[in-house]
Amino acid sequence: MRREFESNLDDRKMIPNRNYSMRAIKRVLSDNKNLAALLISIDNFENYREVYTKLASDKLAQTYTAIITSALSTQDFIGCLSENEFLVIIDELKAEKLANFLVFAFETVSEKFYSASDLARGFVMTQGDSQAGKRSEFVHTTIGIISADNKKYNDTNEFLTALINIHGLAKLPAKSNYLMERTKISASDSVLQKEYNNKILVIEKDESMKVLLSTVLNLQGYETQTISEFNQIRSDYIPAVIILDAGENDNRYGLDICKIIKDSHLYCKSKIVVTSVFHEKETVLKSGADLYIPKPYEMSDMIKWINKLTKEVNS
Repeated sequence: MRREFESNLDDRKMIPNRNYSMRAIKRVLSDNKNLAALLISIDNFENYREVYTKLASDKLAQTYTAIITSALSTQDFIGCLSENEFLVIIDELKAEKLANFLVFAFETVSEKFYSASDLARGFVMTQGDSQAGKRSEFVHTTIGIISADNKKYNDTNEFLTALINIHGLAKLPAKSNYLMERTKISASDSVLQKEYNNKILVIEKDESMKVLLSTVLNLQGYETQTISEFNQIRSDYIPAVIILDAGENDNRYGLDICKIIKDSHLYCKSKIVVTSVFHEKETVLKSGADLYIPKPYEMSDMIKWINKLTKEVNS
């Protein structure tokens, strides 16, 4: 039994792997005790690993594992679902207190994993192809909580799907958060599947560039709208990605627009791609852009980045 258990441990975090975690979910469904499941993730984990190396990201995951474990009793279960996702099974009455503690603890310790220059800048800047630069927010944690008492689940897959859905509702772009399923919202179909957002908004004064981007993106299956001025933007059109021209060297109007969009509650989950004839990567990213692409650029590079950012928005 010990050999089997050890063979199902995650090598880096030394906690049960996904296989054992799925067994733990079965126990929740079959046990009459009031147990809750927490899906805990480290968000922006891949971006952190890209900049700070795999060794540093492993240390981050190990540290969070230690924090979670320190808050659990011997009757509780902790396992991993992926390299940056944990499953915790705990008494339902303690679940929200645990989530609240983990959000506080992670926010407190996470800044220790960044350099002083990144902390001063307020974000991490990654290097892309053709001198493109991507803005990445700091790592944060998201926690979704459900209980088998609120709804009758037929199998582990249905239970895990519900847990993933409530976790998705809890996710914020750049801040740790948790969300617990309440009895009053636990009726059938109370947790709705999020609609996939494939909308792209292009803010560009150059008519030929607008036509080119619209045509190419529509051919890729995106729903694209183009406007020339920010005041033409529709409040009911919430895109996954906004492509914005930064302007000229002597009139950088696009950077001001970028700041307005970034501060707007309507577009808090939208990714902003700023294209620019002035090649000042950090200046553009500090305006709030998620991605900087210098002009001129290859359309294939733009499509690659749009695909990646759209997946991030819908993850």
